[in-house]
Amino acid sequence: MKDVLARRGRPLLRDLAGRHTLLAFDFDGTLAPIVSSRHRAQLSAATIRLLRALSEAWPCAVLSGRSRADVRSRLGGARLIAVVGNHGAEEEPRLDGAVAWRRKVRAWRRRLDADLGGVPGIDVEDKGLSLALHIRGREARRAAERALLELEGARIVGGKRVLNVVVRAAPDKGEALDRLVRCGGYEGVLFVGDDDTDEDVFRFPAPVQLLGVAVGRRGQSAAPFYLRRQGDVARLLSLLGRLRRDGPSPGQTPPVGGSPRTGRSGVRPPRPVSCYATSQVTPYLPLPEDHR
Repeated sequence: MKDVLARRGRPLLRDLAGRHTLLAFDFDGTLAPIVSSRHRAQLSAATIRLLRALSEAWPCAVLSGRSRADVRSRLGGARLIAVVGNHGAEEEPRLDGAVAWRRKVRAWRRRLDADLGGVPGIDVEDKGLSLALHIRGREARRAAERALLELEGARIVGGKRVLNVVVRAAPDKGEALDRLVRCGGYEGVLFVGDDDTDEDVFRFPAPVQLLGVAVGRRGQSAAPFYLRRQGDVARLLSLLGRLRRDGPSPGQTPPVGGSPRTGRSGVRPPRPVSCYATSQVTPYLPLPEDHR
């Protein structure tokens, strides 16, 4: 793994800045620092300013394990082209299969309430299309792991003091990002994430150049690049903004991978994704709550 902010990462970032490139981010542990209570997670004032400015210059998306309504409420009004929740399973308009996935998750919740209701140190978070078991202590983790083995059709993904329970048949973050890329006609994509579910993106055989960046250097990660700490995400956002602002002007040689569709500079202005038949994603508009 290489530090994306080091000298050897700059040419790759500069090349992406000259293309029709999508920027995508996880939320917890990436845009927002990990906190002791999931309810207190929020963007810093500096990150809000940077993300707002960046989303005016680049197409930007957030792919989170939180419910879509939850993560939308925490983005500080940045105008993103898409917000995807529940580890890739929750988009708007609703994906085919979402009704059945929601029924399955409700059945899992009833089963876990019966099996784990009296076990201290376990907090079951129901996000509609997935569950998250927030765990404190080894005994609680062992009990949770035993109970999860009994859930039919479940995929279990670990995390920081959490076990995520997702529907095996539902799309993961890699598949969700693939839909965004194909629908938007992007020529490159940069994805930044910190958790085990983000490895679904780093390992995904993307149809275009994918620059995967893990937050924290992890020996088992499939990401080729990393940021040393969550605080460096703001430095990356700032750098991306400068590269886009100072990119090649008309008349200069376009970057490798540019195309006539993007103009001489290889850069297109960001535009909402509205490819319902293929991607099932609609533009993000900052609303106080999800009214579905």
